Amino acid sequence: SPIANPDSTTLYSFYAIGDNGCRSNVSSLTVDVAPLPIVDAGNDLSFCEDSPGVFLNGRIVNAQGNYSVQWLPTTGLYCSTCLNTYAVPPVNTIYTLRVTSLVTGCQSDSTTLNPMSVAVVTVKPRPVGFAGNDTSICELDSAYLRASFTNAGPAYSFRWSPNIGMYDSSLFDPRLS
Repeated sequence: SPIANPDSTTLYSFYAIGDNGCRSNVSSLTVDVAPLPIVDAGNDLSFCEDSPGVFLNGRIVNAQGNYSVQWLPTTGLYCSTCLNTYAVPPVNTIYTLRVTSLVTGCQSDSTTLNPMSVAVVTVKPRPVGFAGNDTSICELDSAYLRASFTNAGPAYSFRWSPNIGMYDSSLFDPRLS
C-alpha cells in the first residue's frame, strides 16, 4: 500500500502478475489534488484595556465555494465562526483563522504554509493616575498639586482640568493660587 503525495492531479494505474505469469487487467484511479484554502487573518491590532475591542477582518484569498470558519482560541470573540468578528481578549492573544472548504474538505494551513493566518491582538495597559490627596488652603494662599501615575511609559502626556486658579496647568505639579 504505497502512499501517494502528488503536487497535482495524477492518474495512477495498477495491475498484478500472477505466479503463472499472466497479467491482470489494468485498473486506474485518479488522485485529484484540491488547493488548500489560503486565508488572511488581517492586520495585528491593539487596544487599551477596559476600552472597546477591535474587529478581526479575515478573508479567504482563493475562495472557491462555501467554507466553514473557525477562529482559535475563542476567548474574547463575539463570533468564533464568523469571518469578521469583534474581539475583546483579556490579555495579549494570537488568533488563528482556519477555514474548511465545504466542497473539498480541505482546511487552510495555519502558520506553516500561510503565516497570514494569524492576527495578534495586543491589550495595552491603561495608565493609572492619582491626582494626589485632597488638600485645604486659606483664601489668598496657594498649594502645589502633586500627581503621580503608573503604566504611562517613558513618553507620556497629561492634562489638568479645569485650569482655574492654576499658574501653569501644563506643569506636572502646578501651583494653585
